[in-house]
Amino acid sequence: MSFRVGDDVVVEPVEGGYLVLAPGAAVIDHLDGPYALAFSPGGDLYVSNLGDNTVRRWDGSQLTTVIEGLSGPFGLAFGPDGALAIANAYGNSVSRWDGSTLTTLAGNVDQPYALAFA
Repeated sequence: MSFRVGDDVVVEPVEGGYLVLAPGAAVIDHLDGPYALAFSPGGDLYVSNLGDNTVRRWDGSQLTTVIEGLSGPFGLAFGPDGALAIANAYGNSVSRWDGSTLTTLAGNVDQPYALAFA
């Protein structure tokens, strides 16, 4: 089943993963195991990709890998400071990415799968 993200992006399942399509059905990228979605305060879409343990950003025209080397990025959420929190379920940790630096917020967390800020 395909689904739409906003008015511009369609995510379509295909064998071995998903295709991310832009307006006019141009292929943006092939994702192998997209799991969580989060919109940044600036409106960019972030996608956790379990197939290669990355987080990618869609800025409206391009899909870019912004974080690599994660361990089961199941959950994404932007905090009140605008930084992205990532639940690394297989790494038993929660990470924080401020746009340039990835740090560990919490270790020894038993398989975190979701995050939320209130």
